[in-house]
Amino acid sequence: MISGGRFRFEELTIYQDAQAFRKLCQSANQRLSSFSLKNQIDRATLSVILNIAEGAGRATALDFARFLKLATGSISETVAAFDVACREQSIDQEQFALIYARALTLTKRIHSFRKNLLLKGGG
Repeated sequence: MISGGRFRFEELTIYQDAQAFRKLCQSANQRLSSFSLKNQIDRATLSVILNIAEGAGRATALDFARFLKLATGSISETVAAFDVACREQSIDQEQFALIYARALTLTKRIHSFRKNLLLKGGG
């Protein structure tokens, strides 16, 4: 949906937060040696952003909520991939802790947004 000449997702704080989360993850991701792990993290962080955007373009609150749930799944996937990287000592515990904390914050914000969306949308 477009309002005022902009896409709806552009106005969402959770969309901006997802962009910042991806940027943080990309910085740590550059240090990894495993191509498959790097690729998976890149795709998962991009999926968070794209699911928020796609959901915002849906006609119903229930549809949007479904895409937000997918976005939080991609955040979990990102955390799990960085957990593997940390256990393999590709990133240090401090980097992992920062990513983990930001992932928790973003997940909570998306859950809160989703809950309010469903309350207002009747879903």
